[in-house]
Amino acid sequence: MSEKFDSSLGEDKEPEGMPVLGCIDGSAAAIAGVRIGDRLLEVNGMPVSDAKSYIAARQLEADLMHVVLRRNGEIVKLTLHFESFTRKLLTNLTLN
Repeated sequence: MSEKFDSSLGEDKEPEGMPVLGCIDGSAAAIAGVRIGDRLLEVNGMPVSDAKSYIAARQLEADLMHVVLRRNGEIVKLTLHFESFTRKLLTNLTLN
């Protein structure tokens, strides 16, 4: 057998979902428990694989975002509350 990798025997698959590359301290995502390295699988019931699908799914809810993500092989479900985050942000801007 050739030493070259036979892709039909063990294809390298692209991991499902969209990777979380960053999370701002104090943001709605951080407060809900989203972590760098998580893989975002669903947003508001829609599958997410890239920025375009994320944006489309995010627009379904104004103040909440229901997410399903994979963390270390486990499925995690979280709800992000944007209304409280926005209120906190506006309060901090008003005080400064």
